[in-house]
Amino acid sequence: MRLAEIILIFSSMFLQPVAARCGEALGESATAVSGTAVADSSFSVDELPLPSVPSSLTVPSARAAYIVEHFWDGLDFRDTLRSRSRVFMERSFSTYASLFPHARAEALPPAISGLMMRASADKAAYRLLCVVAEKYLYEKGSPVYNEECFMMFLEEMSNLPAGGEAVMSRASFLLEAARKNRRGTVAADFAYTTRNGGRHTFHATPGDTLLLMFYDPDCRHCMETVGRLDGSVVFCNAVATGRLTVLAVCVDTSDSRWRSTVDSMPDGWIVANDASGIPSTGLYDLPSMPVMYLIGKEKRVIAKEISAKEIIEFLE
Repeated sequence: MRLAEIILIFSSMFLQPVAARCGEALGESATAVSGTAVADSSFSVDELPLPSVPSSLTVPSARAAYIVEHFWDGLDFRDTLRSRSRVFMERSFSTYASLFPHARAEALPPAISGLMMRASADKAAYRLLCVVAEKYLYEKGSPVYNEECFMMFLEEMSNLPAGGEAVMSRASFLLEAARKNRRGTVAADFAYTTRNGGRHTFHATPGDTLLLMFYDPDCRHCMETVGRLDGSVVFCNAVATGRLTVLAVCVDTSDSRWRSTVDSMPDGWIVANDASGIPSTGLYDLPSMPVMYLIGKEKRVIAKEISAKEIIEFLE
């Protein structure tokens, strides 16, 4: 499906190009999903036809909402040649997900619910859809990453029996993790110890805009991220002028190990050690280090699991 078709439908709307690849190559044969073989994807699969938008809908967000609602009308999920094809489903889903930011928010839950119900007509196709939704909406490398929208899928996946107990259990687990410290909510408070021995709480930490970083000094990626941020002129200027406060909290490491590495951290940052047992209490979801949050006034989450590149772009 060509993105140009959607741009024409939206008239003046612009959509970011969607990568043809995300994670694994789309040209490879499909793998098994939850123990059920998925149709081989080595053959050419036709593209899903776009719905015809009524001319009465002129507002871009309303047109996007209509396409989201009717995007899958051209697919009968019992047509296993397409619905079980990973190539077809990934290509279609990536285009579908690119519409989410442009559609009216209230249109998304019923559209997603309707899609999941229709997909449940074939259990293998349904499980493939669950896998594809997680890959495109929840994996950070995806060009259409959108945790808030993925939560709508998780709501359906945790309740619909079509995927089986394993899919429902996994969806419930991921949903619980995704609900923690969501964008717009007040981030959970915790205690920490600073390098000079002071004990403080996150909510009492000054700064209208704050970068909260959870890290492990033995994590190579963590140290690479620290180096990238500290090497950015834009980032360092924001810290030096007080525009941005950085709170780097070491988690799941002994106090002695933290203290032996603390001098390697940038001077302008608040470098601390977790004093609340965050990994064991589950206050924050820490899938892989580092985990960074951009925090605003009243300690509300602006962005969750943000990357160094995204932080620097935010400050530019």
